[in-house]
Amino acid sequence: MKKIIYAIFTLFIVNITGCKDEYKESSFEKDIPIVRSNTIYFLGSSTIEYFTPSLKMWPEKYQLNTINLGKGGELIDTMCIRIGALPAHATFSKNKIKINEKNYFKADWGIDNSLKPFEARIVDIDGIIGVDTEGYYFESQQEAYIDINQAYPIKSLQKLIPDSIFILNLGKNNLLNLSHGQDSYNYVFDKTKQCAEWINKNITSRTIVVGHFTAVNANDDLSSNIQALNKDLKLYYSSNFFDLNYLLSDRNIWQNLQITPTTSDYEAQVKGDLAVSLSSDSIHLNNKTNQFITDQIYKTMIEKKWIN
Repeated sequence: MKKIIYAIFTLFIVNITGCKDEYKESSFEKDIPIVRSNTIYFLGSSTIEYFTPSLKMWPEKYQLNTINLGKGGELIDTMCIRIGALPAHATFSKNKIKINEKNYFKADWGIDNSLKPFEARIVDIDGIIGVDTEGYYFESQQEAYIDINQAYPIKSLQKLIPDSIFILNLGKNNLLNLSHGQDSYNYVFDKTKQCAEWINKNITSRTIVVGHFTAVNANDDLSSNIQALNKDLKLYYSSNFFDLNYLLSDRNIWQNLQITPTTSDYEAQVKGDLAVSLSSDSIHLNNKTNQFITDQIYKTMIEKKWIN
């Protein structure tokens, strides 16, 4: 009877594969279509946050679920900690976490007054991490006694869908603010790499790292840092690097946007600065430029066959 069952099974495999070779599980699995998530996460600071109005057309056309995790002013450590991509610890100032109170703690990363509050788990209880003028705090609906001499791991509760798509633009404010000794392009590059590698290992390999642009009349330190960072990001991420600054410096952008540039605009492009006619203020893009950039990002995903 076992021989009969085996013969029937073998005949079945031959019929569906068209192959008379011995059945191999790996070759059979290659014929199974891969079902990928249609969710796209955008993570960054104001450059990403201000993309929001420009992200509406493509999701409707391609049935995409677009989630913008951007927060203006935020530094690279906190935006990555919010999604669980960087390790983080909290040392509390009091020996008890109280209900509906701001339980302040000392963090093992720099203070970020622009932190976007996020759900997290500390000492096996869930709550919200936020920041105010007194520092970082943890609010919870549960109580717990703690050791004020212990640094407790922070576990982000941000829900992320496996095999989704991630668009990253990390660390612009570190370069702009020159704060906490975390302003060098090397620091931003290392943290970007650490965050992207965590995403690649735990969530998805479909990641695009978006480069940075400078500012209107940028100072030399900012320009040199961003140029060096973009160069290293492009070298490291290759086809998964989106060269934002190149697009903004390309003279074809004026025709694409149907904008008549000024002499100052051309001079800014040559210097590598943000042209005034593409900006809403000294460090942000205007709506028309944002729409053009997000369109190019979506087209990049189509070219990679990540969406269709």
